[in-house]
Amino acid sequence: CYQEDLVRMTPEQLKEIMTRQNLSVMDLATISGASKRQVIAWRQGEFQIPMTLAYILLALEEKIISQDWLVDKVQSELKGA
Repeated sequence: CYQEDLVRMTPEQLKEIMTRQNLSVMDLATISGASKRQVIAWRQGEFQIPMTLAYILLALEEKIISQDWLVDKVQSELKGA
């Protein structure tokens, strides 16, 4: 089944990536379009971390995308909204 290949990020992995990438709860809320409370819930394991967010964070980790690129895209989207 293809679902077995999908990224399932744990709260611990999320916290580790946030630390390595120097991302705050507010940064992650902005990137994901979620509230700060939702990010805290992901970090505490209350809710599953969305697969799309996990892929974005993994792309940052693997230097497929840069924080500058991501910030630029998010800011452009927010300005257009």
